[in-house]
Amino acid sequence: MGRKVTYVCDVTGEDLPEGVKPVTLSWQGATYNLYLSDKGMKKMTDFLDPVLDGAERESNRGSTPTTSSRKTASRPDLPEIRRWAKEQGKDVSDVGRISADVIAEYDAAH
Repeated sequence: MGRKVTYVCDVTGEDLPEGVKPVTLSWQGATYNLYLSDKGMKKMTDFLDPVLDGAERESNRGSTPTTSSRKTASRPDLPEIRRWAKEQGKDVSDVGRISADVIAEYDAAH
């Protein structure tokens, strides 16, 4: 007699269709397979995107960190750019990377 495996979303508890593929997440040296519904994936993305925005990404092939081919020089006026961007209604976080578009708009305005 065969077994039937039922998957549920690890975030929302919703039933998932057969053949669902896991999302792999590594945390503190352990790798996890998460099974996510569309709603669960959105919740994970909404939570993780701001956290990971300024994080250093590690290559899937080993422990060598990947870096952007575009290096941005550290600017002493980043707090001022954040303040200006918020006054302009731009969506910028209190920490982490500021998008190149926002920096370009700031430079153009000053």
